[in-house]
Amino acid sequence: MSQSAARAVLIHARPGAGSDAARVAGSLAEAGVTLAARLAAGALVATGGDTAQALLAALAVPTIEVRGELLPGAVLGTISCLGRRLPLVTKGGGSGDGRSLLDIFRLLEGQCRTRAG
Repeated sequence: MSQSAARAVLIHARPGAGSDAARVAGSLAEAGVTLAARLAAGALVATGGDTAQALLAALAVPTIEVRGELLPGAVLGTISCLGRRLPLVTKGGGSGDGRSLLDIFRLLEGQCRTRAG
């Protein structure tokens, strides 16, 4: 990551978007893959098992190299996709609090700086 300001893109379903979890997760995954490729994402984060599974399927990623727990309920791994290796954080849908995604972003930002520096 360069010294310029990092940016994060959050994709989420509208409340009441539908009760078919697999369809909603698939739509989120498709949007995520499109944006990750277009913006040359430095990392990916998926919240909830259905969303993580759909994202991995959309990226055609069969395995995650698990590196450890980033936060309680949030696991850091590495995947090979989009022509490179990317950090991936999967967070349980019911774990964490309102600050969890911000905390994950800050921790990932710090790791990217460490690798670049």
